[in-house]
Amino acid sequence: MELAVTSISQLHIGYFLSYGMKMRRQVLSLYRRFERLIRYVLVGGGVALFYSLLTAGMVSLWDVRDTVLASAIASLITMPVSYFVHRRITYVDAAHDPAQWKRYSFLAASNFVINVGLMAAVGHLLWPYWIALVTGWIVVPIANHIINVLLVFRTKSFFTLDAKDADQLSSDETPG
Repeated sequence: MELAVTSISQLHIGYFLSYGMKMRRQVLSLYRRFERLIRYVLVGGGVALFYSLLTAGMVSLWDVRDTVLASAIASLITMPVSYFVHRRITYVDAAHDPAQWKRYSFLAASNFVINVGLMAAVGHLLWPYWIALVTGWIVVPIANHIINVLLVFRTKSFFTLDAKDADQLSSDETPG
């Protein structure tokens, strides 16, 4: 009886291990398929949070009464951070080109206009400033990803990293 129980439990463990490996491969495959988009969402979310905390901090903690001014200052601080973090993480496979910073500056200027314009609009309508922040969280990232892929970093794909570079990154990140 003990032999039968041991065999059945080994069978179950073997099944779960093989199922776990299969599931891991599927998750990894899905991640690879959308790796750039996942990186963009995570990095962009961090940058948006940084911008929002700067804006809210200036309005709430530092007593900057003009929300448009707070948004403008936060945008100017966030722009170079956004470029360097996205360049290093989201668009790591893009060829290095000194003109990227100039192209990104154009994108950053448009973001500045959108963010500050939204803040001015909600201020004019006497709405709470957080409405401009939330609206910016939706509008800006979608436009930015499209412009970054097509114009700034000129990558081959919206969703995946270049396979050669993704493989290189994986081997670089593996300890040993």
